[in-house]
Amino acid sequence: MAKTTKKSVKQSSKRSVKRIGKTGRKPVIKAAAKSKKPAPKASSAKRKFHSPVPRSPQNPFRVDSSYGIAFDILNANPSGMPRQDLIAQLAKATGKPVKTKATFDANVVLSARPESRHSSCRPGFVVHRDENGNVRLEVTATASAPGK
Repeated sequence: MAKTTKKSVKQSSKRSVKRIGKTGRKPVIKAAAKSKKPAPKASSAKRKFHSPVPRSPQNPFRVDSSYGIAFDILNANPSGMPRQDLIAQLAKATGKPVKTKATFDANVVLSARPESRHSSCRPGFVVHRDENGNVRLEVTATASAPGK
């Protein structure tokens, strides 16, 4: 009867099968079967969003980004618009869910106040909240729009 040593127990716990070769001296280790599923391919193409309004030359965000589309929607309505309408238009333009992603993206752009703003929100504009509940965009300085 063969003795079990720590080494042989350790190897068998790694999903390998131990067999003795023809000479009886060296053990041959057979590797465990690999899964037959192919690895998922990563998409290298970035999803393009189509803004329902033309791009503003004062937009400090990247072209076709969700923040840039939110800026353009606000800039196209100089008298302001309700926050929920902005979120609904942004969700429709980007294809993102209303309750989570589109709301977060709109809140980043709406965080632009004179005193502070979200860290992802670029400078060059301020969002005012009117007494009737509308949010209104005011461009404060000409920010260079990135071309990427």
